[in-house]
Amino acid sequence: MNDLISRSALIEEIERQKLGLSGNSELAYNLTLRIADIFCNIISKQPTVEAKPVVHCKDCKWLQDCKIAQYLGLDGYCSNADMRGGKND
Repeated sequence: MNDLISRSALIEEIERQKLGLSGNSELAYNLTLRIADIFCNIISKQPTVEAKPVVHCKDCKWLQDCKIAQYLGLDGYCSNADMRGGKND
């Protein structure tokens, strides 16, 4: 299984790491910055998937009214789940 990451978070982290760089020479420093820019460019062009976090039955706002949870157990999950205490509550 592939791990999903946030493209923008990864690029932001690379940019943040660039700010803390100190090279032994100006050439090494500039080369490192250029490589980081190339990585950011490659990352920004990669395909993405639409994903949302998994909400397990035990954390779902529909748990008390759910008939599926009794079969799945509290560690189960389904496509109708919404996090308790979320912005739509």
